[in-house]
Amino acid sequence: MQLNSPSSEYAATMSPVAKAINILQAETNVQMGCLLPNINLLITKLDRIKFTIPLVDALQLGLKKHFRHMFQDPELIAAANLLPKFKTTWTKDDAAITMGMDYIKDHLEEQLQQLGDGTSLSDEEDFSAMKTSQAQEISKQLDVYLACSADHMELLKSFPAVCKLSLRLNTPFHRRERLGFRNVENQILLKMNRKFFNFK
Repeated sequence: MQLNSPSSEYAATMSPVAKAINILQAETNVQMGCLLPNINLLITKLDRIKFTIPLVDALQLGLKKHFRHMFQDPELIAAANLLPKFKTTWTKDDAAITMGMDYIKDHLEEQLQQLGDGTSLSDEEDFSAMKTSQAQEISKQLDVYLACSADHMELLKSFPAVCKLSLRLNTPFHRRERLGFRNVENQILLKMNRKFFNFK
């Protein structure tokens, strides 16, 4: 692409940055899982720019400096994998996808274990068979979810275990966060956005 003026080159360089910021600062459809795919896409788009190299280098250096540790966080990677829009296609880094999938499988197993915490010893044999069946069902839910070509949020309703984990990971506040004024305001925003998902 041949651009005539420095201002048009600057605008062309900053356009992907502006789009990424708009997506990440949106007031609807706010999920933690959008962060890494959008940053990854922004870095990829900046790699393709062949003009204003010093600006591109500075932007990429800043992005890598501020977000590098997040690309090593299995919870954030899993959050992206559990959004139907991204699943496992948002990065070419197989190690990151594997890290996220391991996190998902471990936490789906935790859900299964929490179901069994209340069983008595007399129910042990029945529970063992039921637990194996539930583990297979949860594993099947994850496999079918990943294989499904649909990319809308309604898809998650078909996979209850995956949906529950996706909701937990894609809520941007940890349980340990204090509910100060700003966090309460953000929680209200999330509550208002919940109607777009219709999860029960």
